[in-house]
Amino acid sequence: MLVVVADLATKVVAVARWDDAPVELGWATLRVGRNPGVGFALGQDLGTPVILGLTGLLSIVFVVLAVRGHLGDVFSAGLLVGGALGNVIDRFDDGAVVDWFDLGWWPAFNVADAAITVGIAWLLVQTLRGPQPADPGPPPAQAPTA
Repeated sequence: MLVVVADLATKVVAVARWDDAPVELGWATLRVGRNPGVGFALGQDLGTPVILGLTGLLSIVFVVLAVRGHLGDVFSAGLLVGGALGNVIDRFDDGAVVDWFDLGWWPAFNVADAAITVGIAWLLVQTLRGPQPADPGPPPAQAPTA
């Protein structure tokens, strides 16, 4: 839920502050763009109902996988589900997702996109590390000796 709130809040700020006046940071630009497609603007010609249906379905799949424990730990699952839901909710407004962080050498993105990327990376790290032994907890208490 934290990712969804952070994503939607930053999109509101971006539209209010940088829609007509981008801010140059030197290494990045805060500028509003609207992406009617999915990652890297793919599928933008499919139309809003199709994109909304596909991204909504993907969000549902992420929720089911997270509940069943197939998205790694709570960190990666939360980032993936939160990012997917943030972008789906944003898309309901005008059929596009607000992207506002532009590095110049990479497509513009938002908090939800960053959360999905970090969530996938963390899930990959967990997968490559393999199963970890469970925490055995504290050692059992010993009876006092006389």
